Amino acid sequence: MNIRPIVFYLFLLTLILTFPCLSQAQTIGDYDVVWRSPSSDASGAMPLGNGELGINLWVEPSGDLLFYLSRTDSWSETGRLLKLGKVRVSLSPNPFAADSAFTQRLNLQQGTIEITGEQGKERTKLTVFADPGAPVLHLLCTSSRPVNVTATSEPWRTAPYDIPKEDSLLGINSAWPRTGTYDYTQAVESADQTLSDPDAVVWYHRNEHSTYPLTLDLMELHSLASRFDDPLLHRTFGVRMSGAGFVKRSPLEIATVRPVKHFDLRLATCTAQTPDIATWEQQLRATERSAANGRKALAANRQWWKNFWDKSFIFVETPDIDTGFRITQSYLLQSWMSVCGGRGAYPIKFNGGIFTVDPVFTDTKIRANADHRNWGGDYWWQNTRLMYYPMLASGDFEMMLPLFRFYQDRLASFRTIANEYMDAEGAVIPETSSIFGLYRPGDYGWDRTGRQKGDIRNMYVRHAWNGSLELVSMMLDYYDYTGDTAFVRTRLVPVATEVLRYFDTKFPKDADGTIRITPTQALETYWYDMVNDLPCVAGLHAVLPRLLALPHGTAALPEQARWNRMQRQLPPMPVEIRDGQKRFAPAEQYDPKKNNTEVPELYGVFPFDLCNFTTPDAQIGIDTYNARTERGFYGWRQDGQMAALLGLTEQAAECLAHKTENSHPNHRFPAYWGPNFDWTPDQNHGGNLLTTLQTMVLQSHGNSVYLLPAFPKRWNVRFRLHTRGRGIAEGSYRNGKWETEPALKGASGYTLKSAPGFERAREIE
Repeated sequence: MNIRPIVFYLFLLTLILTFPCLSQAQTIGDYDVVWRSPSSDASGAMPLGNGELGINLWVEPSGDLLFYLSRTDSWSETGRLLKLGKVRVSLSPNPFAADSAFTQRLNLQQGTIEITGEQGKERTKLTVFADPGAPVLHLLCTSSRPVNVTATSEPWRTAPYDIPKEDSLLGINSAWPRTGTYDYTQAVESADQTLSDPDAVVWYHRNEHSTYPLTLDLMELHSLASRFDDPLLHRTFGVRMSGAGFVKRSPLEIATVRPVKHFDLRLATCTAQTPDIATWEQQLRATERSAANGRKALAANRQWWKNFWDKSFIFVETPDIDTGFRITQSYLLQSWMSVCGGRGAYPIKFNGGIFTVDPVFTDTKIRANADHRNWGGDYWWQNTRLMYYPMLASGDFEMMLPLFRFYQDRLASFRTIANEYMDAEGAVIPETSSIFGLYRPGDYGWDRTGRQKGDIRNMYVRHAWNGSLELVSMMLDYYDYTGDTAFVRTRLVPVATEVLRYFDTKFPKDADGTIRITPTQALETYWYDMVNDLPCVAGLHAVLPRLLALPHGTAALPEQARWNRMQRQLPPMPVEIRDGQKRFAPAEQYDPKKNNTEVPELYGVFPFDLCNFTTPDAQIGIDTYNARTERGFYGWRQDGQMAALLGLTEQAAECLAHKTENSHPNHRFPAYWGPNFDWTPDQNHGGNLLTTLQTMVLQSHGNSVYLLPAFPKRWNVRFRLHTRGRGIAEGSYRNGKWETEPALKGASGYTLKSAPGFERAREIE
């Protein structure tokens, strides 16, 4: 008997059992979300979008297809980000009914949702996607047997909406914070309307009033109204639903004239501030006319998504297959969510983006409609920024521009806050900003009894200054990654000039000329007796040298002189001795009473990257991290990327694994995180998940790009990530060694290195 084949197959079996990750998935399509049964309701919503227009789609047990439509700019009179509406599509005979073989697939590679029903030899396939070049949704259908099709708008804003007090108490819920004594007649939202269009169903929401005057009156800024534009007044947003072969049956319904085997149902959307509804309708029709037909749009959509996924990726494999699959799918699905809702006119909303659904599926106590989101329509900087850090390594630079534009376009408001409230020059960004760029009215305080102009009622944000420096730091990162000198001149330097001028003119100097930052606070956690909080000190240390290193001529000489002087006046990073260890401190001086659960003492690690595994003070950072009393894996907590930046591999891996398990149990889609501290799907949680994995795989410090700086040796990874210096790093690490030589393309002057702890430590030229 020849035992050689037996020995060989036993050896092969041993290999497979020992390294199960050899057979794990390695293409985008292997991580598609596939359902074999319909969903009971909107808790089974699947998200899709083109960055400006988004939908939440599900198929009910009846076989009807339903979806909410959303845009990134559909702001109501009160500053709430509303849905565009809800649509039901019915086919008869229904190919998706209970007796059919049903499949619903999120096709990541092609950027579509595909719904298939099979009954014997009959097969119907519906492909849903958003045109990547226009705010138009397409539903393309191919059926082996003719079907009748009906599409119906199902509005819920059928009457003016006076937001109830319980839905806005303290600003935690959907709307403006209220008191029982204020006149809120200006805060009522109007009903949606329909237009008489013979060929289509058209509906819209139009703001004939705005809370802008109310805001200015409250904040005693009405005399300065000419400095600001009202972004809400006459804003109109809506939908035109039509299709070849469809006729209008009622103001809310269109249907096919006869049974069809193919159809292209189109929903064109438009948001604009126009003097009248007729002008808005003209823009809506122009949008629809200029958009490609369904087949051409589908081809363009497939190419767009192919380019997107080719630009950057991370595939992880682990000894237990489930963990690796979950990490990779979570990374891909969050990337999908971000790009589907992150290419519009406004930044991504941290509390759900444009993919919220009825709140009862997240919190059974909240019986509001699908416009609801906890924490409302305003922007919290500490939350909003977290969706944007990972866009650097993924190369999604265009997606960062809405964030930069939003804050730069409101410099007039930020200067007014600095001048009128803070007795300083320059500009300061409120931690919580309304769409106007001013403080949220509830944070400023509706009740002004006993308060002076500029006295901010909300102690959590009263003296929060660090967000302005974080914005400048992120803009510097953008320049480092892109090399875009036009961006430096037109966006970075104008913002940095105002922000640094504020710090220079607001705060006193000690006898030796050192800047003394007070009054201040360390994030929302430490409020009292504060001097030189670490987030602000770290921010100044991080941005000033980089501003001074910008290309010659991009900044005015007087500002460069200011930056030079300020750099010489900086206080040192706050440190303290605890339990015999030297650790970073929340501030040079502070009352230790805590009011929140953040870790400001680690802001020199993230977001400001002054301390990492390559710096002389790395051990101080590690000791501070290990001694932190506030720990967590969810929401806006940044423990994962902080651990990775310090080279703490096991801690980072633990954080990452927990992050991927944060799906809400009531929601069917795996990346509906939260609500954690905010709302579902929790976008700042998702952003942190991306950043944690990226920093485990690749980091740029100085002129070095480090491979696998906090990545477990027992895991496998294949990646393509962007680096500073317009570089792209690629590699495939498997079973303890590099499968192929890792490469760094571009990034002239940068060196690719293996991180400490990996055997291959020599420099890779």
